[in-house]
Amino acid sequence: MPNEYSASRSDTFVELTDSLTFLEIFLINKDYVAGDTLTIADISLLANVTLLEIAVEFDLSSYPNIWGWFNRLRRELTYYDRLTKVAHDEHREHIKSVRDAHEECIQLLMRFEWFDERLAVNNTKANKVLVLEGGQWHVNRIWTPSLHIPNNKQPDILQTGDQNPVLTHIQSDGKVLVSKRLLF
Repeated sequence: MPNEYSASRSDTFVELTDSLTFLEIFLINKDYVAGDTLTIADISLLANVTLLEIAVEFDLSSYPNIWGWFNRLRRELTYYDRLTKVAHDEHREHIKSVRDAHEECIQLLMRFEWFDERLAVNNTKANKVLVLEGGQWHVNRIWTPSLHIPNNKQPDILQTGDQNPVLTHIQSDGKVLVSKRLLF
């Protein structure tokens, strides 16, 4: 399935560049698309080219005739910004919301275990292990090892607020166990 998807994307890109090349050739030595004056054809094509340039961020610099025509119409049409800004801002926000909605979310249970002899206490009861149980408050007050997760949006995952539950065990021999549910 990914091959079909990538093939259809590349076919669409080829069709787009073919259309732009046709328009580029069509605009050689012309100021407007359909004659010597501005027509509805120019305005219609301007909307599509603007969509490519703003919403999709397509680089038009390799099409100098289209780029010149595009900039000339933007200067000539005093209402261009009002006409396109709202629609393209809405389109850009829609694309951003689609990207955000399709962002992957991973839930992990992270467990750290280490010894910190500074936390060890003398235990007079030979067979009894003392355990101090706590949460984020305890984690914020003890040394914790650094954890690096590539592409993580939360750089210091252990020192975040209380939004993710934390279970902290500090044993009398200095052994520390931290369990935390993480959302990426």
